[in-house]
Amino acid sequence: TQAREKGEFDRENHLRQLEKEYFLKVMEINPRRPEPYIELGVIATGNNELEKAEELMHKALKRAHREPVPYGILGYITLNRDRNFSKAKEYYLKAIKINPTHPLSLCGMGEIYTHEGNYKEAEKAFHKTIEVVPSKMYQSYLGLGRIAARKGDYQSALQQFRKAVEIGKERGIRSLGDP
Repeated sequence: TQAREKGEFDRENHLRQLEKEYFLKVMEINPRRPEPYIELGVIATGNNELEKAEELMHKALKRAHREPVPYGILGYITLNRDRNFSKAKEYYLKAIKINPTHPLSLCGMGEIYTHEGNYKEAEKAFHKTIEVVPSKMYQSYLGLGRIAARKGDYQSALQQFRKAVEIGKERGIRSLGDP
């Protein structure tokens, strides 16, 4: 089992490297296109290379300011690395203005509303995220679980946390702190 997991991990790393090389080549061929900067920024975010991701997202926005993904990633970085809730909120709201169903930004707004104590809006944002991508955003279930626990509804909190763990396992996430 451990050898199989290592093989899958090596294969995923190899695929990520091929994907990275592809987008670097696309960037070289046409540096004015935003897509390679966005995709490389997403890869960098997944590798926790947040400074690099931030730089790539700003470059993408110079090429196409009507793309929601760079704003969502910048919101994620600003919230998780810098703990700057007001700046993260600006980024997330820009992404949502462009695409009202942008899952990363909806989930991020849920986190911000929770931090502000606005549980009703947080729950709306988390539920909307789950509606858009039900099998991917374990973070929304964690957020709903935290809100339920703060309200004293421990049964509901436990259900939400279990759902988060289930989705995390399906996605191969080793820690629920992973992006």
